[in-house]
Amino acid sequence: MKKIFLFFSLMTTVLLAACLEQDVPTLQVKKNVIFDQVKTVNYPHSDEYTTDNAQIEVRGELSETGIKWLDQLLVKHAYTLVGGEDSMKKDTPTKQDLVQKFQQIHDEFVQSAKEDRVLGASFHLTSNYLGQRNNIITFSNDIDTYTGGAHGINVTLFQNIDSHKKKILELNDIVKQDQQSKLKEVLWNFYTNLMEEANDDYIGMITKEDFNISEQFYFNNEGINFVYPPYALRAYAYGNVVLTAYWHEIEDIINPEYNWKK
Repeated sequence: MKKIFLFFSLMTTVLLAACLEQDVPTLQVKKNVIFDQVKTVNYPHSDEYTTDNAQIEVRGELSETGIKWLDQLLVKHAYTLVGGEDSMKKDTPTKQDLVQKFQQIHDEFVQSAKEDRVLGASFHLTSNYLGQRNNIITFSNDIDTYTGGAHGINVTLFQNIDSHKKKILELNDIVKQDQQSKLKEVLWNFYTNLMEEANDDYIGMITKEDFNISEQFYFNNEGINFVYPPYALRAYAYGNVVLTAYWHEIEDIINPEYNWKK
């Protein structure tokens, strides 16, 4: 009887391990350039302007895993980033739909350059695979745009994908709405300490009432890191600002499914 019980216990362990491996495979991620066009728009010579041409650059990258549902999720998310209002009209955009959107951005930049004699314009979408822990797979997209002025704008957007649920996690998935005021307090304290230690001139320019929880975040061993774009909390030169909610600070409010330190 003991041998039979031991046999079934071993078989259960093996089957469970196989299911976990199937649900959360080790990813082999490729980063592919799906669009890359550079065009020079020439202008008639004029003493009023310092340049006689403008360079237009549009480039798009996409991470691909070979897993159908995951690749479709990555395509759909990228499409929402570049598709504007049109992104709401397609439930399952294809890679070709995404390529067409990059082409549209490129063509609009070229037309704008011809009409307004801009110094240049660019749009770059970079895709990065950040890693995988259990059922959480994390990617990021960097969007770098320039349409004139002293500098462009760069923002980083994160996708934390639950492979069991096959969805991109949102803030409400990890911390319920009625607990988010506590999370806001944790992040605000981190921010004020950061600014005081740096003696930053931005101190006082952001009030607690105006402060919000960023929807861009990623997990690591220390906690959940919330990422704010340039200008949101500090001057442009500092780039993205990362505020960390340490695991011990949020253990009572985080969804247990996503608590790495439970």
